[in-house]
Amino acid sequence: MKVWIVLFSVIVTLLLIGCGGSGGGGKKNTVERFQGPFSGTWSSSNSQNGTTSIVIQSDGSFEGTFYNATWDLNGTIEGQIVGDGSFEGIIRIGGSTYSGDGHFTLSSDELDLDGSMAYSGITFTFDFSRDSM
Repeated sequence: MKVWIVLFSVIVTLLLIGCGGSGGGGKKNTVERFQGPFSGTWSSSNSQNGTTSIVIQSDGSFEGTFYNATWDLNGTIEGQIVGDGSFEGIIRIGGSTYSGDGHFTLSSDELDLDGSMAYSGITFTFDFSRDSM
């Protein structure tokens, strides 16, 4: 009987060790992988362009500056990103508000962030690089 109890205890211990731990999955589908400051350029399907910078927080919220070089206007950008890169964003510039759904794609080295956001027939395209922290 003692042998079975010891054997059972060893098997349970091995199973617990094998199933425990950190999971080893890394940050592949978590919003934290996007966290940090990014800056770059944007263009739109209605022939406008400019520069923008954002800071993405660990909870997925982001905000930053948005400059339209075509019309020399300063504005803001903000939104909320989720782990797969989808986001809801708002651009406020020149008395107008553009809100829409979009998607960011992070490069495998996590240094480049590209994306787009659609608003009422206009597509904004973003090309960011991670800023040093």
